[in-house]
Amino acid sequence: TTDALAWAFSPDSARGAQYHPLAWVSHMTDAHLFGMAPRGHHLLNAAFHLGNTVLLFLLLWKATGARWRSLLTAAMFGLHPAGVEAVAWVAERKTLLGAFFFLLTLLSYRFYARKPGVPRYTLVLAFFVCGLLSHPIVAVLPFVLLLLDLWPLDRLRTPGEASSRVKGGRLALEKAPLLALAVLSAGASILSLGWQPQTGASGPVPLDLRLAQAAVAYV
Repeated sequence: TTDALAWAFSPDSARGAQYHPLAWVSHMTDAHLFGMAPRGHHLLNAAFHLGNTVLLFLLLWKATGARWRSLLTAAMFGLHPAGVEAVAWVAERKTLLGAFFFLLTLLSYRFYARKPGVPRYTLVLAFFVCGLLSHPIVAVLPFVLLLLDLWPLDRLRTPGEASSRVKGGRLALEKAPLLALAVLSAGASILSLGWQPQTGASGPVPLDLRLAQAAVAYV
């Protein structure tokens, strides 16, 4: 319903310091189609995982040209993903949905890198926004794209007279809109819940420690 969609995109929908309205819409769609019987919900999780496995294969194949190695890697991921609970738990739809748009963003970025242009970059932005609205962890994607620029896309060696340093600066600047969207996503999660201090086994976790943990996690 329109009321349900409005709630999904409102700050009230945030749970566990995460703002993921598209994941809520996905759950609503499941409930509309299958009711509360778990079979359909689990089957859709499996379908998303299968789709992510295919997308991973296409991404690796198109980016590296190594068809059989890409197929083996994707098959290993499909048979036993690193986070099994993401597939086994219906409540982890946000992870599957986030991975789906994450991989679509990477594929569209590879498409853009071959022939940069506004329409192709817009497609990258659109998939990235959908990913952020599915799972905030997709915010790391701009840094992943910088790694892809180094390998396997090797964009620092594209034809032209510009030095590697200049090209590197341009590639970093190219990620600025994506990074701005990632910051907005993080801000949405924080503002939706208010600034609530995290706690651990030994009590409140200081802000400096949380920032240090975030830096380590990125590395």
